[in-house]
Amino acid sequence: MLIAIRQRTSLDAAGVALRPNSEYYLKSGARLLPLFSAYPDALTNSRQIAERCSFQLAYGLQDLPAFPTPRGITPAAYLAQLCQQSLPWRYRDAPEPVCRQLHYELAVIARAGLANYFLIVWDIVRFARSHGIRCQGRGSAANSLVAYLLGISPIDPLAHNLVFERFLSDERPSMPDIDLDIVADRRSEVIAYVYTRYGHDHAAMASTVITFQARSALRDIASALDLPLELLQQAQHELEAEQTPAGGTLALIADLCGQIDGLPRHLGQHSGGMILTRAPLAERVPTEPAAMAGRVVVQWDKDALEEVGLVKVDLLGLRMLAALTEAVTLVGATTGSAPDLERLTFDDAAVFDLIAKADSIGVFQVESRAQAQILPRLKPRCKNDLIVAISLIRPGPLQGDMVHPYLRRRQRLEPIHYAHPLLKPALQETRGVILFQEQLL
Repeated sequence: MLIAIRQRTSLDAAGVALRPNSEYYLKSGARLLPLFSAYPDALTNSRQIAERCSFQLAYGLQDLPAFPTPRGITPAAYLAQLCQQSLPWRYRDAPEPVCRQLHYELAVIARAGLANYFLIVWDIVRFARSHGIRCQGRGSAANSLVAYLLGISPIDPLAHNLVFERFLSDERPSMPDIDLDIVADRRSEVIAYVYTRYGHDHAAMASTVITFQARSALRDIASALDLPLELLQQAQHELEAEQTPAGGTLALIADLCGQIDGLPRHLGQHSGGMILTRAPLAERVPTEPAAMAGRVVVQWDKDALEEVGLVKVDLLGLRMLAALTEAVTLVGATTGSAPDLERLTFDDAAVFDLIAKADSIGVFQVESRAQAQILPRLKPRCKNDLIVAISLIRPGPLQGDMVHPYLRRRQRLEPIHYAHPLLKPALQETRGVILFQEQLL
């Protein structure tokens, strides 16, 4: 069945593609010995070949390509120089807490040997911006002042009390993960730049292992059995209703679906995860040409890559950035002055009136049905309220039953309570309810 699916044909038409018997598996020496009794040297030679093959799987953080820095300047010193140069751009008069946090972060980054990594990501962002491609970092990178100063993240971590250790710490010697959102229709240009800059021997896309799921397994099996459409629809209906077919063809289909459910179907290309190494990639991981000309794919998925210390740089396509780019262009054409999104403030009462009424279709991250239910109760009036609204509809708060206690406390229907007085400084902002990873840290 799996061979027929892989060959995209029916069992009846598969012909010689099918195995002639059940002997296609790795056999033990004891099982092979009688089969090769006339050729005893064959088994001896195979062992000698195996003993001559040597490969040691390398673990540990990857050795990234060396970013070219000015002559005589180390990556750590160049990173510090870039941050110092951008301080006046981000802060008119850099206060002492900002300088202290910058010094601390640069020291942690230097001890982790990650200055080169930051420079590589900064260079990707610099390329995108210089070519009019809107992009920005997402996730825990927003907790880093260095990422903010380099223009990787648009969020001031000090203004929002974000904890740098969620992103990187001395106690957790692992590669930080910087994800970049890029205008969806121009992401391929950024990926092409990375290939050009570092070479196809040193840059490749991570893969994803696509597995059989109930629906796709049913379609594949129906195709392999050459079933008529009405029988496929009947089987699909019974499986969705979680009914167990009594017998016959439907029972066979259900049994086959159960057998292949979760098995690997094919290797896919990660939506934007790129692996970069200084030594040729093929010395550490298996690679293959991608379907798209000029691209290379690593044959391991993200979990396997992380296990051996290879962490991807995610270059993700985001359609909303394209909408923002178009909106800025239209406003500029209409009014003669295009807004600078980096300088926008969050004090427009009309915007919050709109969101508080749940009139938020097309408003990024607060347009879902779940958001429409909580926004009229939350009535956000500032940026921090929006952060809370988005955080409430996340797996942790939803599964931890944190949504309704927070809303009741915000509406003063329930007193604010702390499990212990020492928790008040961490939980006061969210009325005693845990909503953010920073609070846990």
